[in-house]
Amino acid sequence: MKNSTSFLLILLSYQTLWAQIIDVHTHSYIGSELYAAGILNGVKPAKSADLHLRETIAEMDKNNIQFSVVSGSIESVEKYVKADARFIPGYSDIDNMGQLMPIAEFEQFIISGRIKVFGEIGSVYHGRTLNDPVYAPYLKIDFNVTDSFHILIKNGKIRTVKTSSNDVADFYKAKEWVKRYRPEFVEKACEGIWEGGPTPCECVQGIVKGFTEFTIEKNNNNQKLK
Repeated sequence: MKNSTSFLLILLSYQTLWAQIIDVHTHSYIGSELYAAGILNGVKPAKSADLHLRETIAEMDKNNIQFSVVSGSIESVEKYVKADARFIPGYSDIDNMGQLMPIAEFEQFIISGRIKVFGEIGSVYHGRTLNDPVYAPYLKIDFNVTDSFHILIKNGKIRTVKTSSNDVADFYKAKEWVKRYRPEFVEKACEGIWEGGPTPCECVQGIVKGFTEFTIEKNNNNQKLK
């Protein structure tokens, strides 16, 4: 899901963010919140919450991550945001046994900027869906969301993806330009991407590369007209 979300975010924001990388799924911890974990893919877990913060920032520097949506307890999120301005404060309902913050308090956190993203909805961990009444007050809030995605999962597979957005006209122009003039960037890489095909990574890279060339050519043409 992380790769899919990043893929969509890059496409929808390419005009201003094509040279940026945004991590949309980072966790924050303080003290005993950091649970013990084993070695995964040869990577050892941080031994403490403070070390986790330092190592996360180091990885962001190493991989040129401009922004990262971080979710966790309010205290841990605020600690990460204070440590590095690249962290975008998010909210998660995974902890606290699935108990959500009272809606009035949540709205105040949004207004004050202490929360900017509902970063991670842990409904699956609590045996419920977004149709559960507990989420109703949050879904009624007008977050001025410009792009939404409705994904239907059945029998463990993504069946449909519906979107609504206010993408700028250049997004569609760029998409057609890549399809016409740089098909080699996307034809193979994006084949069957929503029908159980390969991961979006190569498709994202191809589209971003094509959109970048489109932007460069467009700027060059504008300069010629001046």
